[in-house]
Amino acid sequence: MNPNINERLLLFFDSLNVSYRQVEKTLNFSNGTIGKLKKGVFVGSDKLEKISQTYKQLNPIWLLKGTGEMLIGKEPSVVAEPPATYDKTALEMIRDLSAENALLKKEIEELKKGKKED
Repeated sequence: MNPNINERLLLFFDSLNVSYRQVEKTLNFSNGTIGKLKKGVFVGSDKLEKISQTYKQLNPIWLLKGTGEMLIGKEPSVVAEPPATYDKTALEMIRDLSAENALLKKEIEELKKGKKED
């Protein structure tokens, strides 16, 4: 079985050996965000980008595609700079998704404003 992104995120968070609540606090996510992952709610690109920026040892190719190793380094820890083996393609994909997410949020706000004016 090839786990999906949510399942891979949970595997990674479990490897950190801290509570899910601590992970949520570290990422500045609301309480229950990881619980939603368990229920199959897709994590948005903004959250994927935050996870990628915070846990630089997490291999973004593994997270997005399920190929390769989960960790770039040997020990789970937050590092200041990504190692030389960091795959730019996956990071670019996350950034593109984040930019698309921002555009969609802006469009939604504009639609909401249009309805209020009616």
